[in-house]
Amino acid sequence: MKVVSLIFVLLAFVIVTPAQSPVNPPPSGEYPAHVPSSENERDWYSEMVKRSQNPSSRQALAKEDRVLKKGLLAPTAQDRTDNQDLLNQKDTGLIRLLPREVYDWRTYHTAKKLDMIGGGSYYSFLFLTHAFSEISDLQLDRNSLSVGFVGFEYGFMADLGDTTLESASQHSVALFMSSYEPPRTEPEAHCERLRFRKGVAVEQSLLKSTLPVRLNATYLLRSIHYGAPDALIAFRISRQDTDGSLIIPWKLLRVFSPRALDNRFVVRVNPTTKCSPD
Repeated sequence: MKVVSLIFVLLAFVIVTPAQSPVNPPPSGEYPAHVPSSENERDWYSEMVKRSQNPSSRQALAKEDRVLKKGLLAPTAQDRTDNQDLLNQKDTGLIRLLPREVYDWRTYHTAKKLDMIGGGSYYSFLFLTHAFSEISDLQLDRNSLSVGFVGFEYGFMADLGDTTLESASQHSVALFMSSYEPPRTEPEAHCERLRFRKGVAVEQSLLKSTLPVRLNATYLLRSIHYGAPDALIAFRISRQDTDGSLIIPWKLLRVFSPRALDNRFVVRVNPTTKCSPD
């Protein structure tokens, strides 16, 4: 049965690059520590800053500190002490992720405590911000974690159980997540998004775009963005507060160069590409 569809995808910017490859963050400088070091990839970051400063933008994407020490989004002093050994390492951080059903006043009509779309329930590990945008990597909603929120962006996570962040990169599923090559066409990206929503079994692990919250569990996350860098992140749920918020220490394992979808602005009528039932 053929399905007639009309797809319009709007994208503020498109970056066309060669095949995806891992890049290392710069040691220091005016850019956040996790922004890739090549000139073209820094242009991506500069473009995001310009967009965030535009009055018509959805939300200002101001970079946060790796560990906030004040305000509703800040972990406690004890949380910082408990994770100090990790925070002494590069490419790490500690966040508090707020439950969307409690703090997202626009969606759930709760009391407004943060002037931020999503109410602090989203986080971008590359941009270091809780502000919701196309580059958000993680969401907390109703005791579930998810990745992939806008357009063709998607991702997948694996629950590694009660293991350390340091050992996450050595887990059997890490090789698949690190070497995974996202598709470059709209139909294929759509199919991959659906595939990981259902769940994909790899190396005795289930990779899904949404997983339940488990205390003292370590997760691997691959976040796919078209027009922006991808990231492979290990994070751990070290504590859950009384309001449902999560304290999450994290470590950036790999950053990948931006890529664009081919023919992203093409309008497709009667598309011939069908997703595999698997």
